[in-house]
Amino acid sequence: MNRYTEIKSKLDIVHMLRQLLKNKEILGVSFNNGKSRLSTMLLNVYPEENRMVFDGFEDAVNQSIRDSVKVTFNGYLDGVKISFTAAHSKIGVYEGAPALSINLPTSIQYHQTRTSFRVKAPSNTYCSVSPSFWKSLKLSVDELSVGGLSLFTSKDQDSFTIRQAIKNCRLDLGDFGKLECTLEVCSIKQTTNRIGAKVTSIGCRFVGLKANEEAILSRFITQQERRLHGRA
Repeated sequence: MNRYTEIKSKLDIVHMLRQLLKNKEILGVSFNNGKSRLSTMLLNVYPEENRMVFDGFEDAVNQSIRDSVKVTFNGYLDGVKISFTAAHSKIGVYEGAPALSINLPTSIQYHQTRTSFRVKAPSNTYCSVSPSFWKSLKLSVDELSVGGLSLFTSKDQDSFTIRQAIKNCRLDLGDFGKLECTLEVCSIKQTTNRIGAKVTSIGCRFVGLKANEEAILSRFITQQERRLHGRA
């Protein structure tokens, strides 16, 4: 099922634009009421001026972009489709070549075509949960997706029940930070862990994640997928 997360935090928007810049990603740019489409690249991002600079074209095209009420960009960031709209283009020069500057977008659509796509979490990924008011557990994360995760426990399975909502969980994503979330228990089953020991797998779904939190998860999952396939 196709869906997208709309990123509205300026901090997250700037981070994503800088990743596009760092990766030298090619962007499609649509203008003239969607009648014209070309390819370009970001050249720089200036958050303090609320503007970004992208590669320009011949004079007539630059003028057409400048005269467009809005300009739409789309491309891929770490394999995930993104799109955003910006306005108020200005024609200029960047490092001696034609360029255009334009306002930073107020949002970026981060498309997620595989919300149930799961990856094996790194062995040092943990989630702290409190299934009851008197017990706090730090459990290993086995698999992770934008929609949920599975946890391993060897002795505390009786603390969990199907459809149980567990608030104030803390998911440790390493360099990506800690994510506070609510989990709903969806499944409880016996399995084996990475070293072959018998454990209980607690399958959970995320409840009420914010858009920026889903974006962080998506970036973490994409990075892990790249590592698993030797593309890190």
